[in-house]
Parts: sequence; C-alpha cells; structure tokens
Amino acid sequence: MDLSYNDKLADEEFISMLASFDCLRELKVRWSKGLTNASVVSMCKNCKQLESVDLMGCGVIEAEAVELFVLNCLQLRRIRIEESKL
Repeated sequence: MDLSYNDKLADEEFISMLASFDCLRELKVRWSKGLTNASVVSMCKNCKQLESVDLMGCGVIEAEAVELFVLNCLQLRRIRIEESKL
C-alpha cells in the first residue's frame, strides 16, 4: 500500500486504518509528516506480516521507534529510513 506524500495523513486515521490490514506486506508512507512514533508502534502491533516499509521523510518518527519496529517485525526484510535514525 502506498500512502506516500500525504500531508493530511495523521496518527489517528493511520492507526485506525492499520487495524484492518493485518496481512499487509508492503507499506510506503514516505514524506507523510503527520505520522509519529505512535504510528510505528501500531504497525508493530497490527502488521506482523510486513516485509518492506518506507518511512523516508517522516521527520517526527524517532530512532527508538524505528528500533522497536525492526526488533519486533520478524518478517521485515527491507526498511527505508534516514541514516540518522538507524
């Protein structure tokens, strides 16, 4: 699913949406600046099958949330994120 470059996408809507996509394998939210650590935590809880995630440009998401995501999403094979958040 590609939700990239969506300035209006915020945590509340995104988290609600993720509850319905438990089999999601690929997610792109590049430059969706309304997403925060809460969205990443929700991805960990609701999207256990994620293999590929693009979080480039989601400036509010912190390195700690990315680490939690990587450690808890066992199917993850690829993540795109700023180098400063690794």
